[in-house]
Amino acid sequence: FNNFNYDNAQRTEANYYRSWLEVGHKKDLDDQTQLKSRIFYNDYETNYFHTRQQYDDTFRMRGFGAETIAYYNEENYHLTGGLYFEGNFLDFLSGFSGGRAEQFEGAPNTFDRQTALFGDWVYTGISNWQFNLGGRLLFSDGVLNGELNLMPRVGIVYEIKDNWTAKYLFNSSVVQPNLTTSTDGEGGTTTFLNGADDPQKFNVHDLQLRFENETTSFTTTLFYVEVKDMILFVFSGGVRFDNA
Repeated sequence: FNNFNYDNAQRTEANYYRSWLEVGHKKDLDDQTQLKSRIFYNDYETNYFHTRQQYDDTFRMRGFGAETIAYYNEENYHLTGGLYFEGNFLDFLSGFSGGRAEQFEGAPNTFDRQTALFGDWVYTGISNWQFNLGGRLLFSDGVLNGELNLMPRVGIVYEIKDNWTAKYLFNSSVVQPNLTTSTDGEGGTTTFLNGADDPQKFNVHDLQLRFENETTSFTTTLFYVEVKDMILFVFSGGVRFDNA
C-alpha cells in the first residue's frame, strides 16, 4: 500500500508492507465440546520518506503467536474459554539525526509479549432473559514492564414483549502505549523514549432499548464511558505521550 501526503513545506511518501501466515485446526471432542487452535506469523513494515529533509523512517514488527479456544454447549447455557499468546519484535530506524540524513536506531529493539487467559458464560435458562459473564486476564511485557490487567464484561438481555428488548452491557479494555514517544525539534535533534508507563483503560456501560419488526427497527442507547490513565499526544516543543 502506498500513500502520499503533501503540504507547502514537504511531501511525505508512506509505504506499507504486510505478510501473514496462519494455520488452524478444529476438533469435535464430543457432541457438546469443540476445540479450535491456531498458530500464526506476521511481518509488518511501514516506511516514511520525507522529501524536504531527504530521509527515511522505518518501523518493522515481526511476530508469532498461538491461540486455543474450547467451546462447551448445554441446552440452557454454553461456556467458552481459551489461552492466547503473541510475541512481536519491534524495530524502529530513523534517518534524521542532528539535522543530518543518516540511519540510526530510533528506539531500543524490543520483544513485546502478550499472554491472555479468557472465558465467557452465557445462560438462557430463564424465560425471556439472557445472562452473559466473561473476562480476559492479560499480561503484557516488553513495551510495558510486566503489566497485568483484568478486563471483565457483563451482559443482561430481557425480552419485554413482542418486538421490544432491553439490554444492559458492561465492557472493559486496555490500549497499549506506543514505543516511540518523544521528538525534540530544537536544533533538529531527536530523542526517542519508551511510551507511557501504563496502558489506557476503558470501562463502558450501555443501557439499550430496541424495537424491531419485519419492516422497522429502532434502538436508543444511554452510555457512560470511563477512561483511566489516558495517553495524551501533546505538541509542545516536540511530541510526547503521558498518563493523565
